Amino acid sequence: MVSDEIKDYSKIIGISIFSIIKFGAVGLAINWLYGLFKISWYVTLFNTGGWWIAIALLAIVILFAGIPALYMFMGYQTAIGKAISNTFNKNKITISNLLTKVARKIARVKAFDGAAGAAATAKEYRLVNFIIKHMGFKKEWDKITSLKPETPQEEKEAVIQDVVSSIVIAFPKKIAEGFTFNFRTVLLVNIIGLLVLEVLSRIYP
Repeated sequence: MVSDEIKDYSKIIGISIFSIIKFGAVGLAINWLYGLFKISWYVTLFNTGGWWIAIALLAIVILFAGIPALYMFMGYQTAIGKAISNTFNKNKITISNLLTKVARKIARVKAFDGAAGAAATAKEYRLVNFIIKHMGFKKEWDKITSLKPETPQEEKEAVIQDVVSSIVIAFPKKIAEGFTFNFRTVLLVNIIGLLVLEVLSRIYP
């Protein structure tokens, strides 16, 4: 069991590291190669003088440092997103039970099953509170906090199960929206940007 856990989490870490390497390597390769290809253009800009020198320096900084750094950042963010998403998927049942326990405590519902039957602890309550606030599930969670004490137990339980299910289903999507970047989209935008720069470099100065 322990060895399986180690393998699973090692795989998650490996996927995350690969994401950083993939973004970083491509960002460096494309922009550095193009940057080296444009050496003659920088020379022309420097020889022209005036503001063209500043433009040449700016182009060098952007191509050799700015865009590669942006790739690294997006790779890092994507790695975090994938790690959280994969870890969540691996522990989906545990997290679902945790949300249910805390929800039942808030709504004062008697537990209907053993999996989430024990009362939620203060630590678990803080963890769920963090997830709800920082992952944008407050609107869904308000359906539970707004339940009245006189609401029938079965109705409370139905609301809790509906809210918890919606959160568990939406969680990976929230992570993807907040952290991950589509590699192909990033690459396409980068190439289009370089093509625009190429056209401008043949016109100016």
